[in-house]
Amino acid sequence: MNGASALLFLLAVQQPATATPPLPETDILLYEMSVHPGGVALGLGRNITAIPGYDNQPSFSADGRSLFFSARRDGKQNDIYRFDLRSHATERLTQSPKNEYSPAEGADKKSFTVVWEDSGQRQEIWRYPAKGGRAETVLKLPDLIGYYTFAAPEIVFAFILGEPQRLERIELSTLERKVIAVDIGRCVKTAPDGSVSYVRMDNKQPILHRIDGDGANDTALFPLLPDTEGDYAWLPDGSGVLSTRNSALYYRGIGAGDWQLVAEIKEAGGLSRLAVSPDGKLLALVAAPR
Repeated sequence: MNGASALLFLLAVQQPATATPPLPETDILLYEMSVHPGGVALGLGRNITAIPGYDNQPSFSADGRSLFFSARRDGKQNDIYRFDLRSHATERLTQSPKNEYSPAEGADKKSFTVVWEDSGQRQEIWRYPAKGGRAETVLKLPDLIGYYTFAAPEIVFAFILGEPQRLERIELSTLERKVIAVDIGRCVKTAPDGSVSYVRMDNKQPILHRIDGDGANDTALFPLLPDTEGDYAWLPDGSGVLSTRNSALYYRGIGAGDWQLVAEIKEAGGLSRLAVSPDGKLLALVAAPR
């Protein structure tokens, strides 16, 4: 299997796909965006996944030319797709017997990682070559990994499912695990300065935290929007974050201030996850249909 358009097959698993519960109907909206002193403005936008089904978890490539996302197009399982931001073509990257979620380009720019899920019994981090080939396991635990981010090539901060949900720092070489926080939100990201940001849930009030990659200096930054999942995205220069509530997009700077309404997305029934391109000129939003 050669070439950028080759489908990536999970060769190690041969059993047929297992049907999983239905996922919510969502699309990914892509907007032009500009950052100005003290705020953000949206420009033209379009629905890049106007197909029935689940399209979610957008993630930009480091060169700003591609947008990865997870989609369930056959009603049975999730695969990873890539949207080319120049040609506007969509390419299917995986066709394994199981589900893939949370795609992210690897540090080597030659691979991408996913959460690989098997019927709710296993959720692990796997790595796929960008141009085709055999996938490999990056992190396998007795627990279920929900979400993740890499603080360094060998350091993963992982959202671990359980009661309560918890954030762990894990060294891949030794599998040494350190619990950072419990009762956390799903949005875990590597911030522009190399630290890791995550959300602590205080009843219905999510609080944004930042911690160093070595697990030190855990600091509460500010409250995110109340009565939400606490989804957010950093601006590339680290000066502020974007977040969503219902069908509205908001901005807040890292310094003193409060949340500012950026736009009401009238074509969306509700907004959730979001991602900003490396140059800060594009914004991807997950939207439920109105």
